[in-house]
Amino acid sequence: MTLHRTILYGLVALLLLAPLRFGSVQPWASTALLVSCLLLGTLWIVWRVRRGQAVLPWRDPVLVAGSLLILLGMVQVIPLPRAVLQTISPRAVEIRDRYEPSRDVMVAAGAEAPLHASGWRPISLYPWGTRQATLKFIGYLLAALITLDLAASGFARRTLVIGLVTSGAFQAFYGLAEYFSDRQHIFGYAKKYYTDVATGTFINRNHFAGYLEMTLPLTIALAAAAVSGLQSTRAISIGERIARASGRQLFNATGLLLLALTMATALVCSRSRMGIASMAIAFLSIGLLLWWRGRGRRYAVAAMLVSGATLFIFAQGDSASAILGRFQHSMNDLGGDLGRWEIWSQTGRMALEFPLLGVGLGAFSSVFPLFRATGAGSFVTHAHSDYIEFFVEAGLIGCAALLLCAAFMARAILTRRAIRPDFGDIGYASITGILAIGFHSLTDFNLAVPSNALTLAVLIALGLSWMRIPA
Repeated sequence: MTLHRTILYGLVALLLLAPLRFGSVQPWASTALLVSCLLLGTLWIVWRVRRGQAVLPWRDPVLVAGSLLILLGMVQVIPLPRAVLQTISPRAVEIRDRYEPSRDVMVAAGAEAPLHASGWRPISLYPWGTRQATLKFIGYLLAALITLDLAASGFARRTLVIGLVTSGAFQAFYGLAEYFSDRQHIFGYAKKYYTDVATGTFINRNHFAGYLEMTLPLTIALAAAAVSGLQSTRAISIGERIARASGRQLFNATGLLLLALTMATALVCSRSRMGIASMAIAFLSIGLLLWWRGRGRRYAVAAMLVSGATLFIFAQGDSASAILGRFQHSMNDLGGDLGRWEIWSQTGRMALEFPLLGVGLGAFSSVFPLFRATGAGSFVTHAHSDYIEFFVEAGLIGCAALLLCAAFMARAILTRRAIRPDFGDIGYASITGILAIGFHSLTDFNLAVPSNALTLAVLIALGLSWMRIPA
């Protein structure tokens, strides 16, 4: 039990600490997060062995699916003979011949020729970046597998959800405090960009909005559960439940609804167009589905209350004009030398040059300058779309592997005929958060931010655990 609690609180600590330093995007923070995930994974394996289980859940669809992407990263960094690489990725051979010194040149200079100079080269054009990306994915996969085991316990599940809600609430309050005070710092760091919007402890408003998209639905789920604790021997409406609830229940529900409203306000104050739109689309989609199926109506009602209150607040005065102005200029912002349309089109042409296995996971920022036709002098680190960036880094084979991963997990879900009632509305909230960040990733790179990727891994595990038979 002690080891179980250590793993649980260690994972909660990671979820709380990961967003605090710019979302752990700095190399040292990202490395610390990865090492922590690997240490927790080691403790988790020891815990499983002590319980008499296999070292790893070998038949779990999550592990099987994740192993496919890990295998992809490994294949991309294995040195291959020139003839093989010429067949798989002739453009990569051409680029290496142009920019890498040959064996004769290095020997003439008195340097020891590396393996690739003799003709053996990896598929990835930036092997170090690919190794780092693969290791990070292993860390996120371990976090998901740990969550799947922990979520079987009601106490551990509640602790994880409370940890995520606490982290989201802190980001909302901190972001709003900096926004309304016009101080605009991230602890001791004076912000240089996005100084007119709320960003919490993130540099980029979109990543702040993405984090709130994943934690806000969990807060609404807790609020919905707080008003449904009244015991009754017969089916009663939500209105009757609220009327019969005790003062303590109403206090908890009101506090959680206000907290959710605060988080929704912070999301809107980020003025992230795709963040606002993604959250609205996710709530609307899940709400209509639940209402049609006659399930989770209390969650749908709570989501509508928070959304309606947020809409009412920001429909007043200059706030509405500022937000609507952002949406009105969407097409203008998408254009230009640094606009997303241009980045996507250039990335698409780059992807056509590496159709099978891409340029290597984590190699986009290193390779993209070779294909950039406009916006010279500006460094682009990401494609501003997680899907497009994955396509150019992994190629058609990598995308097929990703779809196969999704099929593995979808099959595991579809073979279940019922959901776990002991989860309450947490399952609906997890799916809402996954949908929201999935929509947002169409036009941004939230999953390149370690804290957001880790949070998504935990949400996916909660959603899958919700549809599994209790252990």
